[in-house]
Amino acid sequence: FELIQSMYKNYGFDMKPLIIEKEGKKESKENTYVLSKNINGISIKIIITMDNSDVKEALNDENIDIVGHRGHSFELQEETFCKNYKSRGNQLFFLGSCGSFREVPDIQKNMPNNYYLCDENMGVGEDNNQLLYYIMLAIANNKTTWQEVRDFINNSSPDFKLNEKGIVFPDQKGLLLRDYLSK
Repeated sequence: FELIQSMYKNYGFDMKPLIIEKEGKKESKENTYVLSKNINGISIKIIITMDNSDVKEALNDENIDIVGHRGHSFELQEETFCKNYKSRGNQLFFLGSCGSFREVPDIQKNMPNNYYLCDENMGVGEDNNQLLYYIMLAIANNKTTWQEVRDFINNSSPDFKLNEKGIVFPDQKGLLLRDYLSK
């Protein structure tokens, strides 16, 4: 959790506690922060939390485009992408835990019409944190296809090469299961 905070501060993000209204009073939500930065006129906000109690709301929030999970893969379907949760669709689900690749077919059955990005390797926190940053940076730089996003990421950092990280993008064969699962 501290690694994420530190990394995004180094990338120039502002960090503030998430303020919620509870019983008519405003208070900061425990262990939950909003990281924000303006890139090329696009406001980027990341909500980081250790609290999974409002995942169901995040899956249906029109203002949340990317939902990420950085815990253990056995928690994916137990806490974050539960079978009794549904999503609004057209979100990017970033599954950064080890073993998340094998969980995608089951999650896709329950939450179709979304995009899945996952890790088929160990789910290294630092790699996944950088990847999320570079994806948002690519979007802020008008990259509109997954190939453009991959190229942008590979060209943005000499130290971060996708082909060495085991990251599987939504357009890669292993994740193109939606049609199969809907039959």
